[in-house]
Amino acid sequence: MIEIPAMLLGRKGALTVIALAGAAFVLLVAVPVFAAFDAQREESAEALREFKTLRMEVASEPAMRRALATVRIQASAVPGLMRSATAALAGAQLQTEIKQLVEANAGDLRSAQALSPNRENGFDRVSIQCDLTVPVTHLKDLLYAVEVHAPYFFIDHAEISAPMMAQGDNTKAAEPVLEVRWTIHAYRWAAPA
Repeated sequence: MIEIPAMLLGRKGALTVIALAGAAFVLLVAVPVFAAFDAQREESAEALREFKTLRMEVASEPAMRRALATVRIQASAVPGLMRSATAALAGAQLQTEIKQLVEANAGDLRSAQALSPNRENGFDRVSIQCDLTVPVTHLKDLLYAVEVHAPYFFIDHAEISAPMMAQGDNTKAAEPVLEVRWTIHAYRWAAPA
């Protein structure tokens, strides 16, 4: 059997046991409870800060929507952009306007193929590949017409070939005609949904 010292059995011993039990209670129960309350208080303060930030963001939403609408209107009004509702319509408009430019410079648009549009930095890039013929004396005028056209057109790639000149007595031959194959693109504002 275990013998309990006499001093623990007395009044001092009882106080010592109570003090030890109190210290154990403080260390094992009170400190973790206070730590939990402190952590909860910190989490609550952080949640209130986040809530306040979110409230400010929600309150600023109408102003942000107005600013976004203004930017969209300004972007769609940039000079040089195609004014079509869709990229497909912009491609058709590009084909029509290139045909008009070619014909205005005594040329003939033989074929035009719309290429699939690409999205670049908030704009739709619409492209067509054309095969055409144009008299050699009108090529410079056609290129200038494309360069100064509004909306702006950009020539990506061009192949120009001239037919072989027949030599002989016929000095009053018809004006040489060039065969041109080029890819032209233009931009259309593509407003995000």
